Amino acid sequence: MLTLNHLVVCTDNEGRDYLQHEYNRDGDSYRSPWSNKYCPPTESSFFPSPALRTLEEKAFNIFTSYVKLYYGEATSSVFMMDPIPGAAPGFSGCYLVKKELEDSGVTNATWDGTHIVVVTFNGDNADYQVFSTVQMTIDTKTDKVGNLSIAGACSHNDKKEGVKMPAEGPARDMFHIKTIGTMLETNEKELRVQFDNVYVNKQREITNSCRFLDKMFQ
Repeated sequence: MLTLNHLVVCTDNEGRDYLQHEYNRDGDSYRSPWSNKYCPPTESSFFPSPALRTLEEKAFNIFTSYVKLYYGEATSSVFMMDPIPGAAPGFSGCYLVKKELEDSGVTNATWDGTHIVVVTFNGDNADYQVFSTVQMTIDTKTDKVGNLSIAGACSHNDKKEGVKMPAEGPARDMFHIKTIGTMLETNEKELRVQFDNVYVNKQREITNSCRFLDKMFQ
């Protein structure tokens, strides 16, 4: 049986929703991308450096606009992390999106997207990797179809190596955001195709086969 661990929505002290992930967790508290504060409050030392926090805020604002354009009403978050001591220079992060839907005949529909980003610097060049995973669940209940559930997960990765970066500063930040955003969008398009081909079309074949058998034995 497939077990899906869906993204969890939480609310910061100012009533703004965001998503929980290991990238913003410290114990039982989760850092808000809006305020850079942990909820519930904790004496945490796990914060991005000031320069990386600036990049995180820019990326979050742009990703929020992207999510609103593609998903409508949905919850999104972006979190960045500095490399551990002794590791190659660069940064890592995660882009998260959760879309929930209730509609006529649909009792529950959830799309959880997690995009893990790893950026490694080598002088003025950078290597980018984006590891994307989407989990989807759809539960329907109608007189015509009855009870129907579709659940699954798909992954797709992309990488770019030896990309020339601009000089440090705002231009480099926007370069990172644009490069990661393009890779993330490409991955999401591929994942939508995978879901349509693997899960939706297969479920349609099964449903049509059941209807055919019902007619045969009526």
